[in-house]
This record gives sequence, structure tokens and C-alpha cells, in this order.
Amino acid sequence: MSAIPVPVTSALRALRRLGSLLGRRLLVVGANSAVGTAAVQLAARSGAHVVAIARDQVAHERIRQLGAAEVHATMDTVSSPVFAALDVVGGPHLVAAYSLLARGGTVIALGHAAGHDEHFPFGAFVAGPTNFDRSISTFFLGSQNGLGSEMDYLAAEVHSGHHTIGDLDQRPWTDLGPWVAGGGVRSTNRVVFLVD
Repeated sequence: MSAIPVPVTSALRALRRLGSLLGRRLLVVGANSAVGTAAVQLAARSGAHVVAIARDQVAHERIRQLGAAEVHATMDTVSSPVFAALDVVGGPHLVAAYSLLARGGTVIALGHAAGHDEHFPFGAFVAGPTNFDRSISTFFLGSQNGLGSEMDYLAAEVHSGHHTIGDLDQRPWTDLGPWVAGGGVRSTNRVVFLVD
């Protein structure tokens, strides 16, 4: 279970970069991922209006229960600009998230699950009166210092029931090799390999 804190701490550190979220629209791209699920919960508890993007529509109700005010299958249906975005998918999703930013907004790129290049259209970085001072920021948890106190905080949150990591698909560590060789197929649950 030692890997469980990684997505939650990544979400927490990324959200802290954005400052106060109270009453602000925050886009979470990949809201059904481990990092996305953590971000939805932490942002909602910080007072954000969470706009979640999750391709799997079966997960939409659960994401609402975690605190999302809006849940969309794609960004095409998001109608209003957002203060900031956390993107764990990358590729065209990062491009779309950037296009939804209000002036002064930031996208924090937390992952690249899409496996596709980002191709910004001509003029994407030319600002106008409503979309100036926007940025994209990269993130790497390994560069962060002082994670010990946050691990204690997050453990207390999970223990108290204020934060959920979702259902776990627990398997023995000896299944890891065959699982990877088979393409890493999984359910929507988090796969955790247990070491004896």
C-alpha cells in the first residue's frame, strides 16, 4: 500500500500551487484516475466549484458524490472558463484544458496518460482582453521537499473517512509480471500489488 500516498500527495501539492480555491472553477481532467479522484475531493473541500472530466460515464455519479459540481465525458460540453486546471491525461486534453482557462489561469500538467503529443493550434498563445496571462506549469512529485507532514495529514484524512481512495483490486506481487505482460488490463479499481 506504499504507493497509495503518491497520487493523493501529487494532487495536494498541485492544488496548493494554485492558492485559494474558494468559489473558483477548477477543471480536473482525468477525474476518475487516482490523482484525479484525490484532486476532486481535496478541491471540493477547499470550496472550489469542481468541473470534472471523466470519459467513463459509469463513474460520473461517484465523482459527483466525491464533490464535483459538474461532471462531463469530454471538455466539449464545458461552457464557462475555469480559474485553473489539473490535467493527468495530456495530449489533446492538455490543449483543450488550456483553451478553457480564464485570464490569469494556469493548467498544471500532472501526467501524460493519453500517450499522444500536444499540438496547439496557431495563435493559441496569442492573448486578448479575456485570455491574457495564462500558463501551463509542469509538476514532478520527486522534486518536492517536506512530504512527511502531508503523509500524516493524508493518513488522518483517510482514517477519518473524509477522503476515499476508492475500491482496491489487491493482488499478490507475483502477479505483477504477467499483469504487465498482458497489457495491464484492470477494472476501474486501483490495482495494488501486495508484497508478503
